[in-house]
Amino acid sequence: MQALAMEMTISLGGKKFPALEHVKLSDEPEMAAVTIRSKLNIDLNTQLNDWMDDKSAFEGWKNAIEKIGFYVFQIGMPEEEISGFSLIDDRYPVVVINKRDYVQTRKTFTLMHEFAHHLLHESGICKVDDKYAQSGHERAVEVFCNAFAGAILAPSDALRGHPVVKTYAQKCYDDAWVDRDLSRIARDFKVSKEVILRRLTGLKLASVKFYRSKRDDWAKKSPGKPMGGQRSVPKECLQENGIPYTSLVLENYRTEKITYADVADYLDVRTKYIPKVEELSRESA
Repeated sequence: MQALAMEMTISLGGKKFPALEHVKLSDEPEMAAVTIRSKLNIDLNTQLNDWMDDKSAFEGWKNAIEKIGFYVFQIGMPEEEISGFSLIDDRYPVVVINKRDYVQTRKTFTLMHEFAHHLLHESGICKVDDKYAQSGHERAVEVFCNAFAGAILAPSDALRGHPVVKTYAQKCYDDAWVDRDLSRIARDFKVSKEVILRRLTGLKLASVKFYRSKRDDWAKKSPGKPMGGQRSVPKECLQENGIPYTSLVLENYRTEKITYADVADYLDVRTKYIPKVEELSRESA
């Protein structure tokens, strides 16, 4: 897909490449997150109030990354093994998310984790959990990416200012966090309870021991898969291929650079669905 994107872009006369500066492992993830979040142009009101649920939050973050020149794909992978991966290229940066991961907050975290890989210019195929990393450098990269993802999704000032957090902080209830309150905070930020508690640990509002205990407990109570609804093949096509890549393929067809059969092949969709895919692509652009 990355090679196809490059080939089709060149056929149309090139593109404006992403102008996002890189970060270093020695950088402070909190500060890097503040800087990059401002460049993505996502404010707290949008995240806390405009995005109505976890799914819209994932789409919002994904759209923000796509707008600065990234390609985001969702493909089926063994969900027990891979959450996502990155294909590093300054001109055609690609993030791939496991579409079989049915937990939207986990997909959002994976998206930002892999985005951090691009900022570091460190490619990888990984789970979000940094425990699996082998080498010292590899582990340092995973720890940074996790810290960056948490910081950009739940900024420290906003988290400290949340009414529930303020109540706990005033009472010094470091290890008295109950799931109900963690769920409320997580629901507001559209992230998982684990992300929130991990952030609270970093802010010295919960202990590492408490975080690990809760993380292990939650892992045993993984939510069940949602009931399957009616499929919309065109919507799935756009979600899986992303707006930039889909638009690129369709523009190459409109300018007679590729055939209708090529469109179906590149988007992995039957030809009868292409008109609706094109309509949805225009609406989403």
